Amino acid sequence: MNVFGSSQASDAKRIISDIQSSNKTIVNDVKLQQKEIDTLKSNIVNLRDKIQLLENNIQSSNKSLLNCENRMSQLFNDCADNSTTIAIRGQDVIQLKAEINRITGIFDENSLPNHGTYISELNFVC
Repeated sequence: MNVFGSSQASDAKRIISDIQSSNKTIVNDVKLQQKEIDTLKSNIVNLRDKIQLLENNIQSSNKSLLNCENRMSQLFNDCADNSTTIAIRGQDVIQLKAEINRITGIFDENSLPNHGTYISELNFVC
């Protein structure tokens, strides 16, 4: 018997029982922690997959953006070429109108009524 009135055998049993209970608690805690670790590992793998997918999407988007930029550049160049062509043709139209007016003026000067007036003036002088 010990000072508390219990035998050493019962104290030993209680200590062993406490140790076994503590061991079970520790084992359960380790199992729970292992499950958490496994869940974290799975989450990490899923995140890596998502990151890889995002990287692939970014690369694809960058290629599409580059293609769009190239197309926009080509359209801009085409527009500039067309604007230049339109400006040149506009200038051609202005020059053509001026030439038509010049020729029309010559025809007006040489028209029959003018010739008639010229002939009458000649007859008057004579």
